[in-house]
Amino acid sequence: MWLKLLVIFVLFDVILASSESQSKLIVKAADSYIVGKNVHLEVYLSEPVNVTVPVSLFCKGNKCTKIFKCESCNNQTIPANSNESLIFDLEAFDVGIVTLIFNTTAPGVDFKRAYLTISVGHSSLIVIISYVVGWIYFSAWSISFYPQVWTNYKRKSVVGLNFDFLGLNITGFLFYSIFNICLKFYPSYQDAYHNYFKYSKIPVELNDVGFSVHAVILTGITIIQCFIYERGNQRLSYTARILLVLLWSAAGVMLILAATQVISKLFYVYYLSYAKLGITILKYTPQAWYNFKRKSTVGWSIGNVLLDFTGGIFSLLQMFLDSYNYDDWSNIFGNFTKFGLGMISISFDILFILQHYACYPHKKDEESDLIDDSVQTNTKQLNNEGIINKC
Repeated sequence: MWLKLLVIFVLFDVILASSESQSKLIVKAADSYIVGKNVHLEVYLSEPVNVTVPVSLFCKGNKCTKIFKCESCNNQTIPANSNESLIFDLEAFDVGIVTLIFNTTAPGVDFKRAYLTISVGHSSLIVIISYVVGWIYFSAWSISFYPQVWTNYKRKSVVGLNFDFLGLNITGFLFYSIFNICLKFYPSYQDAYHNYFKYSKIPVELNDVGFSVHAVILTGITIIQCFIYERGNQRLSYTARILLVLLWSAAGVMLILAATQVISKLFYVYYLSYAKLGITILKYTPQAWYNFKRKSTVGWSIGNVLLDFTGGIFSLLQMFLDSYNYDDWSNIFGNFTKFGLGMISISFDILFILQHYACYPHKKDEESDLIDDSVQTNTKQLNNEGIINKC
């Protein structure tokens, strides 16, 4: 019911957006440059209009006067009923990040998205390194879901994998997927974002959508394995059930409020994103406690942890590289929540690594049959034989 209402809500937005026929002022240019190079911007209309369209260029940002000296920044005009493009050439004299805004007084022309955030960096080599680093952490995070699936398949058991973690994980990635899809593909959500965060770039790329949907699919496969393979007495804890019911109930209520325009649709999708952030903080705690209680990490894939740790380290490395190259440290100090969440995730990875290799080392995965002291039905028998005490 909840998902059906969401689909209807989104389809209505698509139909409404498709009915708009206003010509749009469009800006075409790269968004990253090196100091001393020219910035070439092309401006044109999505559809010709029957009036002349004067276009003005403005710069927004603390470093505008330091970075750009205009060569063709005076008002230019697109003739009536014309498909021609206007060319604006700028030279970058300093590093930094600014927003270039194009404006027009012509009636019937939508220029709400006629802007571009430009990043001017010290070195093209750092840009290339940052690009490679970005693909490394994206690949590491994407692949990190597979070792757990393989471990479960190989053992024909999910004993050792905490179900609270799975419940929180799939909820978080479902919420994150809805947030990404709405902001990436649906104009009404994009318009709502631009109206609230004027001249800000939508913080969702195509790879964000792919990653979150991929995460939902792989986590879903892992959950299916929990119904197929040996799981002992494991089940969702009452605490996790209550938390998940609250999260999904709040999402359902807010969806109804957004559909009836009591709250904005942007507020709704941002609830989903912040819920995902909160889940990221909480989701590793049940698994860490479960490992401690069992005095073992068998059943919890260390490959997943190592890949997640690799992705986290390279993600932070890219943040520092970009901050230095563009002399803009707002990604770290201006958005400390995101940075802090990354550090929390890495901290849990370090904890899992210590649990696996230092606290509860086991040479063979098959030893899981001997150390499942909290979830197997034959706990008492094993304890009587002294097997658990050896672990």
